[in-house]
Amino acid sequence: MIDILTLLLMMLLNLVLELIAISLSVSYMMGEYRKGRVGMSHVRDSLTLGVVFSFLMLAHLLQIGLWAGAFVWCGEFDDFRTAYYHSAVNFASLGYGDLVMSEEWRLLGGLEAAVGVMMFGVSGAVLFAFVGNMIRFRAKEEDKINRGRDQ
Repeated sequence: MIDILTLLLMMLLNLVLELIAISLSVSYMMGEYRKGRVGMSHVRDSLTLGVVFSFLMLAHLLQIGLWAGAFVWCGEFDDFRTAYYHSAVNFASLGYGDLVMSEEWRLLGGLEAAVGVMMFGVSGAVLFAFVGNMIRFRAKEEDKINRGRDQ
């Protein structure tokens, strides 16, 4: 029973971290758009995407840390460093198997992988949406330039 409650808490905390990262990413992107910086140059667009990627990746690193903390709390690992490594392998669904949790808690490892796949998928969708918007913004700017030349 406690592993289900732990799982539900971990899923909620992971979702909250992901939503915060997405919110920060959207706010940053909208700020760049309002300042007229999106779609204006390859360098600026790359920097904007780099900041968004960093927000999302930081959220994943924190999510992995939350799982590692839970594994230490459950008594599965004696130190955070080992727990973080195990958590990173699970979250990314690599599943090396060099560190295995006890029968009591091992279900959390597989469920962490399921949550990780979902969180990476959400982050990938956010990046995909931002790149699509950058392409549209750039196309609009080039259309403006081309119309100005034609007149």
